Amino acid sequence: MNERELNRLYESLARYLWLRRRLSGARPGTELELHKKLRAPSGGTPGPGAGASGVNEWLKETVDLPDNPSVIDIGCGFGATVLAWATKTPGRFVGLSASPFQIRKARQQAAELGLEGRCRFREQDYDDPIPGRYDLAISIESLFHSPDLRRTLANIAASTKPGGAIALVEDMADGTVEADDPDLRVLTRVWHLVRLHTVESYRRALAASGFELVDVIDLTDQVDTGASSELDARERQLNLLARVTPFSGWRRVLGAFVGGIALERLYLRGRMRYLTMVAVRLESDHATQQ
Repeated sequence: MNERELNRLYESLARYLWLRRRLSGARPGTELELHKKLRAPSGGTPGPGAGASGVNEWLKETVDLPDNPSVIDIGCGFGATVLAWATKTPGRFVGLSASPFQIRKARQQAAELGLEGRCRFREQDYDDPIPGRYDLAISIESLFHSPDLRRTLANIAASTKPGGAIALVEDMADGTVEADDPDLRVLTRVWHLVRLHTVESYRRALAASGFELVDVIDLTDQVDTGASSELDARERQLNLLARVTPFSGWRRVLGAFVGGIALERLYLRGRMRYLTMVAVRLESDHATQQ
C-alpha cells in the first residue's frame, strides 16, 4: 500500500511540475530540476551556485570522472542532471525513475537536445537489478524514500564498477529526531516514508554495500528555509486548499508541499543535514554478494 501511494504521489507531483514548467515557457533542457533550490554559498566557502540547477555543475566538478565515463543517475526525474552533464561531457548516461511520466518527458528532452544516442532513461524501481556496470552512480534527493537503505545501496553497488564511485546529495537526519516528533509525523504521513534515514545510517549502508567513504561535504547552510511564522501560514493555506479541492491528484500535490514545510521545519530546528557523500566502490565484489 505504501509503495502504491508513493508512486501515485510521484506521478501527481511530476505532472504538476511539468505543467508549471510548460506555463513558464522553458526552453528544452532547462528548468527540469526537481530538487530543492539552494542559497549561494557564504563566506567564500565552495558549494553549488544559487537556485536548483547549481548542484548539477558543482557535482560534476566535485567527482573524479574518467574520460568517456559511464554514469547512472538514480532518481533522474526529468533528466536534468543527465542532460546537463551530457551536453558538456562525452560518455554514456543512463537515468532511472519509477515514474513513467518522468521517463517519457526525459526521453523527449533528450531527443529535442539531440542527445538520445548518449542518454537513455529507464522506468524501474531502484531495488530492481540495474542492467550494466557504471563508472559513477549519482543520486540527488532520491534515496529519501528508500524503505531499506542497505538493500538499495547494495543494488546500486552491483551496477557500479569496482574502483568506480557513488555520489549522493541527500537530506539526512542528524539522529536526534524522536519518533513522535510532530514534523516527522507529518512528513512520514504525506510523503509515505517508512523511516527517516540518518547520517550514520548512510555511512553504515555505504560500508555494508562495498563502498569506502572518501568525502563528506556539508551543504546545510545553503538550504533555504522560511521563518517559522511564514511556514505556519503556508501550511494553513495548503491544508485549506486540500480540504476544498475535489481532485485527488491535486490533494496529493498539496500534501507533498505540506511535507516540504515539515522538512523545512526540521532544518530550521537543526535536525537535518544536507550532505554530499562521495564513496569509492571497493575492488572486490565480495561485499555486495553477502
